[in-house]
Amino acid sequence: MNKGNNEEIIARYTTPDKVVSEFIKCRPIEKEYNSYLASFKENTSNYSRLRKLYILSDAIYEQYHDIAVCQKGCAHCCKIPVDISELEAKYIENNTKFKIVMNKNIDTNEYCNLLDLENGTCKVYEHRPMVCRTYLTFDNPSYCASETKHIHTRLIDHKDLIKLYEKLLDKYSQGKKIVIGDIRNYFSNV
Repeated sequence: MNKGNNEEIIARYTTPDKVVSEFIKCRPIEKEYNSYLASFKENTSNYSRLRKLYILSDAIYEQYHDIAVCQKGCAHCCKIPVDISELEAKYIENNTKFKIVMNKNIDTNEYCNLLDLENGTCKVYEHRPMVCRTYLTFDNPSYCASETKHIHTRLIDHKDLIKLYEKLLDKYSQGKKIVIGDIRNYFSNV
């Protein structure tokens, strides 16, 4: 079924309040949550902690894939700003063939450099950053193709998850300034 054209799904979420009320019903993800928190007591790398946070995030957000209209190949969200931490950029670099080549003069209103434009899929999907993992839309997908305001979730909408992400960034930075930049700036040579 192409959820993007299913009028029943599109009609359910006409206001942000309806989406938030569904989000509040999120089932507990104790195993993933406890695994992530335990990683701070263990002698483990920040990359391992980040992977555990991604697993937790995926467990939370997979509950909403049946009510979201997002689908493989859409890729309109790949044109939004995607701020990532240096930790996430290095995680992508360590786990894929793509190398960090920083360029702050990249137009961040263009499609992400890590998007395969032919088929609309992410070249680093398994290793994609938190911003991408936590972005879903719940209303008419035609709004995604335009500047029309519509209903979606972002990392910032999930307060508990953002606190866990900040905990990891604090551990990674060890009191130094946390470097944040658009993913296009980090991977400008793709």
